[in-house]
Amino acid sequence: MTVDPATQHLYVFAELPYNNSAGVVCIDTTQSPAAFCGYTQLTAAGDSPPSDGISSVSDPVLVGEDWYAFNSVDGTATGTEDQLLCFNIPADAPCASQPYSVAYGGGDVTSISFPGPSIAYIGGQILIPMNLSGGETIACFNPTNNTACGGNWPISTTSIDYPAGENGEDGGAPFPLLNAAGTTIGFCIPNTNDPCFNLAGTSVTTPTGMAAAIEPNESWDGTAVVIGARVYVPDSSELGDVVACYDYSVDAQCANFPHPLPNLSLLYTVTQDPQRPTCLWVNSDGIESGQIQNFDAYTGGACGTGAIRVLASSIVVPQSQCIPANYTGLQVLAPAPGTYTDGTVQFEDFDGNPIPSIPTQTLDPTGSVNLTPLNLSTMSALPQFLITLPGATASEVQVKLTWVGTYSAACTSSNVLASAPPVLPPSPSQGYRLGAGDGGVYAFGTRAFFGSAASGHLNAPIVAMTPTPDELGYWLAAGDGGVFAFGDANFYGSLGAKKLNAPIVGIASTADGKGYWLAAKDGGVFALGDAPFYGSLGSLKIAAPIVAIASTADGKGYWLVGSDGGVYAFGDAGFYGSVPGVHLNDAVAQVLPPIVGIAPTLDGKGYWLVGSDGGVFSFGDAVFYGSLAATKLRAPIVGIARTPDGKGYWLAGADGGVFAFPDATFLGALSLSPLNAPLVAITS
Repeated sequence: MTVDPATQHLYVFAELPYNNSAGVVCIDTTQSPAAFCGYTQLTAAGDSPPSDGISSVSDPVLVGEDWYAFNSVDGTATGTEDQLLCFNIPADAPCASQPYSVAYGGGDVTSISFPGPSIAYIGGQILIPMNLSGGETIACFNPTNNTACGGNWPISTTSIDYPAGENGEDGGAPFPLLNAAGTTIGFCIPNTNDPCFNLAGTSVTTPTGMAAAIEPNESWDGTAVVIGARVYVPDSSELGDVVACYDYSVDAQCANFPHPLPNLSLLYTVTQDPQRPTCLWVNSDGIESGQIQNFDAYTGGACGTGAIRVLASSIVVPQSQCIPANYTGLQVLAPAPGTYTDGTVQFEDFDGNPIPSIPTQTLDPTGSVNLTPLNLSTMSALPQFLITLPGATASEVQVKLTWVGTYSAACTSSNVLASAPPVLPPSPSQGYRLGAGDGGVYAFGTRAFFGSAASGHLNAPIVAMTPTPDELGYWLAAGDGGVFAFGDANFYGSLGAKKLNAPIVGIASTADGKGYWLAAKDGGVFALGDAPFYGSLGSLKIAAPIVAIASTADGKGYWLVGSDGGVYAFGDAGFYGSVPGVHLNDAVAQVLPPIVGIAPTLDGKGYWLVGSDGGVFSFGDAVFYGSLAATKLRAPIVGIARTPDGKGYWLAGADGGVFAFPDATFLGALSLSPLNAPLVAITS
């Protein structure tokens, strides 16, 4: 089930017996007693018959505001059978164009003894285990574009052994595979030896100790809960009803687990309490007294007893540019000081281990602790705070956590407020964005964050980025010609379905922002939207691959630049010189081509070229403001961006480093943050 917080309407997927359709039932919990508030049919009539008297609809998963479930029907699929259903919670209506087809590899769906399959949302993808006449598979659906995932999908799981006596043919829902820092890198199947895969569907090594910690469960067991680097999996098997826990930070079973659950049977869910993130709730299908119960995710004891655990990870927005540079304060707002005695705060790392270098702190008369001298930001990942309030009887605790870091609108949320720096940079419009190969976008200064492609599966890495003329949006371009639009950037088409002679390497916007050009490695240029075609090098033999494209200010021309420093001008773009055959000064840059980017001047009568060693070359009316050619770099330079007044520029490194010359203001970088993929672009 799920609840819409705005309306307090409770929703559940169900089947309507009289016409054998599947859909969503609404219950209005604001009424007393709770009242029926509608049924939204999502399949055609007759396309969701019950199996052995049990619904054919899978466990659901919530993706943003959309709620998905799989309509699993025995036999050869027709109509809306064996399709993914989707319901939008705020709209109280079906998602556009639903239900969605799922590429599961063919074969008829075969009967199982219990409801299934238990689907999961992991790494931006919906994973759907299926029992087919040809064996077991896991299909993958991308909710970003409502299509099948790229990679090796669907994958066969027929060869995976299932213990004798286990009822579910596929076990329960797949659960996330994490790295030691708690980042999702794939998924595993709760079966014998817990086989694991990356997000492309390729088999990977199962972590040490996982099979002993997470044993085979049943087909009705739903999705796991992730807290930090821990994963909690419901397990209703012949061994009893328990919640298993695996800690990826130490590659071992969590302390105090598996957690037994007395007085219930047929366990099927574990859910994180939205108000108390370390309190886990379970639900079961039995009628015993403990059908619904909860417990603490770390101790296994009762929720609400002992110290109050506050997770920084439930407050700080989980993006690398939002990681605090330093924590400054923690204050207990409620209960009020004076209602408890000698309040204290203990400090643990993101995995719940004590930080021995930081002693227990006592709350002052305002209920506060000064965190500035504790250097919490130097610890591993986001910390946890254990707050003890002796004598307090309040049923709710409110905590305020403050920190300083790089200002970005992307770092705010419903419970996080951020204040811009009190002193603005010299130019009020200065700012830049960094783009990474996995689709991540990082905004600094006055440039706003409007979204990224990092949460979805990409068929090819991102290679370039360009802003809209008003800086209120941007496009990302992938090597296969895919284009992703954010903010006020509109989508005008892509080459993702077109067979290319060479991969895409660059993207440039038209002057009105109603179109863009894509440039390929072989010099081919593709005009989309209102972008005119002014010529290309696609039919010519060029001395070196093209690495970037830039458009003129009026949008009536563009430049292509080659890795050897060659510049090619089209339309009203003027040719002001080039550096063919340029050599690099820094050995670290040898992993990239000599020249990697171009930035035109304000009037378009000149341009700068930048090399992967940080060398800058100026032509036409472009003024040379300095370079990094004599500097030893940790990583190659990948791009250059001009300041708004044209009197400086920024260079960006693959590791997230940013270098400013001379009126360009340094507004932050990512070189000290762990990146999932190297940077590929910088735009101002």
